[in-house]
This record gives sequence, structure tokens and C-alpha cells, in this order.
Amino acid sequence: MARRLFSDMDADVALALGNRADFDAAKRGFTLDSAYFYVANAIRHNELETAVDIGLGIGEDTITLPADFWFPEFVKNATDDLEIEPREVRTTESVSKPAGNPGIYVRWGHTFLFDRRPTAAKAIRVWYTKRPAEPAGTASSVLDSLYDQLIVMFAIKFSLEQLRDWNQAAQMDKAITAFGSRLKVPWRMTRTDHRGASVQVRTR
Repeated sequence: MARRLFSDMDADVALALGNRADFDAAKRGFTLDSAYFYVANAIRHNELETAVDIGLGIGEDTITLPADFWFPEFVKNATDDLEIEPREVRTTESVSKPAGNPGIYVRWGHTFLFDRRPTAAKAIRVWYTKRPAEPAGTASSVLDSLYDQLIVMFAIKFSLEQLRDWNQAAQMDKAITAFGSRLKVPWRMTRTDHRGASVQVRTR
């Protein structure tokens, strides 16, 4: 069976909304984008998990992250097999940096900053979640096809919330909870019944 395209998902959202003239394709596109990235972020996906070794040169304290980097899962000095722990930027940038093996990293923009400057080149291994490409009508989701319907359901919910149809949005939220339970969805954090915090998503 052919995989659902994003254009198919948009058609499903339009149908669920009764093809309303006051919620056109552009507005549906915004909610479908939001739903796609929400599902990508809120759930662990094998398709988005990867790792890379990045060189940290002698006397350097910064590495540039891959273009598809979204957020880190674990970081270590692979050369010496030592974990590097995350901290806030004040931790590394408010003091002078001594020579030595980095033990702390800070994400800043599209870089990692470290608390120490090595005296020998190091390989920094970064396990991270990739940010999927923006949805396009002729493309399919990079996530498992099991989540196609969940993306549509969140897009419908977000659309109803924009239309201020709170009762129908609440009903869709209940349907999402039931659907997720049947799928045994591996949420990153626990879903709640609170409309404003349907899924508590880590965004570090």
C-alpha cells in the first residue's frame, strides 16, 4: 500500500473540519506543520536518532553541530571515554577556561561550547535527535507510518483550537489519548488532561 503524502493528510484535516471556507489550505498547512514537529518532538523515533563524532582541536573550546541537529541526547569525549555534562552558558563563559579535557558543554546557537581547552585533539561523540525536513505536499513523513494518523489528529486538534471550538478540540484530545494508548506510544514525558499541556515536551 502506498504511503500517505502530506497532501493526503491535509485533505483528511480539511474533511474533518467540514471543508470550512474560513480555514483555508494555508492555515491548515500551518497546523499540519505544527502537528508534524510536535509528534516528532513528543515521541521517541528511531528514524530521528543518530550519532556523530566531531573533532575538537588543540586549544579549542567550540564545535559546530550538524545541519540536521535538533537536540542532544548524550555527549562524551570519545577519545578518553569520558561523559560531558550539559550546563547553562554562564557556567562556561563567565570564567577563564583552563587547559584540559572538557567535562561540561553548553549548546549555544548551532555550536557546543566547552569548559576546558584540550592539549591534544579530541573526538566529541554526540548522540542527538535530528530535526526532520519541513513537510511538503508531495513528500511523506520520515516517521514510522504508524504515526501518520496521529499527526492528522493533532493537526485537527490544533485547527479546532485556532477556530476556538474548544469543545471539539477537547474531544479530539481524548481521541488522541485513546489512540496513543492503543499504539503504546513512547511519549518522552507523560501526557496530561490539561488542554494547555497535552504533552509535556522536552525542548532542551
